[in-house]
Amino acid sequence: MGALLVTLLAVSFLEIAAVDFAPAAGTQPRQQRQGIQQKIQSELDDLASKIRALESKAKKSGAKDRKQLDKDLKKLNSELRAAQSKFQRLKSASADAWEGLKEDFDQAVDKVRSAYERLADKVR
Repeated sequence: MGALLVTLLAVSFLEIAAVDFAPAAGTQPRQQRQGIQQKIQSELDDLASKIRALESKAKKSGAKDRKQLDKDLKKLNSELRAAQSKFQRLKSASADAWEGLKEDFDQAVDKVRSAYERLADKVR
């Protein structure tokens, strides 16, 4: 009976320890979040650079096309600023809110990428 009691106590202690020290669902270690944030910043910088290059190409286009391209570029830059704003919120988010904000940010970046690709096809 003594061995059974010791075993039960050991199992109970392990269960408590697992609950107390397990990370909360959806949280990521700070170092992992920082690595993701660095990749995101790099991606945003890359998109901004591509958009600037596209603006340079658009300036060389004909007057007829230029008006629509300017309108499309303005919208694209607006979408990029929205994604950058979401990234700022993501950087300061709590561990609990981070996953939801990351998903929202991913959707915003996908929107910028798609808009960029469509516009780049027009300028080529």
